[in-house]
Amino acid sequence: EKEKSEALLFSILPQSVARQLINEEPVESVWFNPVTILFSDIKDFTTICGSCSPMQVVAMLNELYTRFDELTTRNHVYKVETIGDAYMVAGGLPQPTVDHASNIANLALDMMATMRHVRRPDNNEPIMIRIGIHSG
Repeated sequence: EKEKSEALLFSILPQSVARQLINEEPVESVWFNPVTILFSDIKDFTTICGSCSPMQVVAMLNELYTRFDELTTRNHVYKVETIGDAYMVAGGLPQPTVDHASNIANLALDMMATMRHVRRPDNNEPIMIRIGIHSG
């Protein structure tokens, strides 16, 4: 049971924070400046959900986010959160880097390129996404 709990911590938190929690050390807030944040979501997601079974939607999201997760590793950025069709990524944390903006921009380009490989289950067309980036 302890191994499962630790694995869960490492899967959802930065490794340094997970280690501190496991070692029962205090986790202090850290200020990161500058960083770049990317948000994305799926165009027409509500329409897709309304015309597909829940399992089809889950399979589509799983395929999409598995690809995105691989891209985050390749581009040296940190996946912060996925909620429904929203995907949030940060560059410049938990490890500060001067390349945070270019890493996120490259991720956005890679995400757009991978979209042609993920199809909507309702009409077999490629999924379209919206991407927003903020740096500061």
